[in-house]
Amino acid sequence: MNPLVLVGALFVVVLVIFTFIKKRNSSISVSDIFIYPIKSCAYVRVAGPAYIDRLGIINDRRWIIASANTDALPEPLVPGRISYNMFTQRQIAKMSLLQISFAKGPQNNDRDNAITLTIPHVAESITLPYSPTNFDEIYVRVWDSDVLVKKYKDENINNWLNQALGYPAYFCTIVSSAEHERPLQSETYMPAYKQRYGEEGIPHAALSDAYPFLLANNSSLSDLQNKLGSNRQIEMLAFRPNIVVSGARAWDEDLWEVLQVGNVSKEPRNLELMAVKGCDRCIIPNVHPYTGERDKNGEPTITLRKFRRETTNGNVMFGTNCVHVPRSSTLPPTRPKNRLPEGAFAYIQVGDAVTVTKRREKPLFTLEPPSI
Repeated sequence: MNPLVLVGALFVVVLVIFTFIKKRNSSISVSDIFIYPIKSCAYVRVAGPAYIDRLGIINDRRWIIASANTDALPEPLVPGRISYNMFTQRQIAKMSLLQISFAKGPQNNDRDNAITLTIPHVAESITLPYSPTNFDEIYVRVWDSDVLVKKYKDENINNWLNQALGYPAYFCTIVSSAEHERPLQSETYMPAYKQRYGEEGIPHAALSDAYPFLLANNSSLSDLQNKLGSNRQIEMLAFRPNIVVSGARAWDEDLWEVLQVGNVSKEPRNLELMAVKGCDRCIIPNVHPYTGERDKNGEPTITLRKFRRETTNGNVMFGTNCVHVPRSSTLPPTRPKNRLPEGAFAYIQVGDAVTVTKRREKPLFTLEPPSI
């Protein structure tokens, strides 16, 4: 073959591949942003900029409801330390109906903010300080970690929660965004994290199950809905993501490793996420987020088991857990109209472009052969 023809053919192949990759990335964008201020309770949609601090999106899972039952405390992780069990929708499905509102908006973290809790079957709401001045410090067990929190020292909220949930409970919040300690040290992703970012900062999570961000793909939800058929009309909120993207192929997120969100050429619009773990799902997606009732057919778990079941432990997979690079902000105090909230160093918003800057050769998990 003529060398010039060969070179020309190779150039065309490279150009086609480059165009394909560019087109695949350029069409992906943020279509929704959610926070869940109280762990395992109702969502708040972030309509404007979502500000990012060292723990994730501001006000995402910064409060938690702990069981006040001292007859069933978890085994101590540290000799002599008392910790309390957390409540989630796994035990109390109607927690999905417990809503929180903010006097100054869901992305405001001023100490003089106020929060109001409501739930449909309790006539009166209750308003509390954003951060309590009268509190006890206690530990709450969040899976395999004891997390130090502030317990609101207020019988009114204890009584209200008892009425709302049907169990004695405590209302708690993190110590502060700056002081909260829950480092993520997974042997699975920390070597890759340190190789990319050095010792810039170990990621921390607030009160989520494990990671600061959960990303989900609308195309994957559509594929799941097609397989569900009439068994259930599934809502993205059933999976409780923080960032929802559109424009990607279904399940392509399994292969994403590093993402850039927003206008990455300008500070403070350069949020970088590392996808570190597929999200194995418990029974919470079976709870209808608007009714607080578990699906009578066990969906979407039953259908997910037919094509998204992981081989190692049989868990079903939907969504991608991500971490970000925490930074002590030395950035200029610029943001839409005003300054960044205290502790924030970046922001994202609906419509932002999502660029996959590094892809994996294969997913972090292996799925069983589909049976659907």
